[in-house]
Amino acid sequence: MTSVSIEITGMGEIQANLYRKLQELQQNVQVAIEDTPNRSFDDSQRDCPVDKGDLKASGKKEIGVLEGSVSYSTDHNWFVELGTRKMHAQPFLGPNFQRDSMQLDRELKAMTV
Repeated sequence: MTSVSIEITGMGEIQANLYRKLQELQQNVQVAIEDTPNRSFDDSQRDCPVDKGDLKASGKKEIGVLEGSVSYSTDHNWFVELGTRKMHAQPFLGPNFQRDSMQLDRELKAMTV
């Protein structure tokens, strides 16, 4: 009777390389995610209309693991952003977020190609 045996060597090295690549990808994704709220915050601060300055001063950004946010916390921030029937909209956050999130999408897609 004839027998065949196969020996696979180097699996540890393959697994180590895959782990390094995964760590590198996760780090690159984290950097891209951190850049997005940083850009959005800076751009929204630049575009924020200033009357008394409380709206601009209330802006903050938070960055965590694979997440980030930009917010403004006055009682009138949405009225300024979206407008009212008596006041035209002065969008300072939405357009920047939209542009910067599209940039993040492009960066993440480029990492997966």
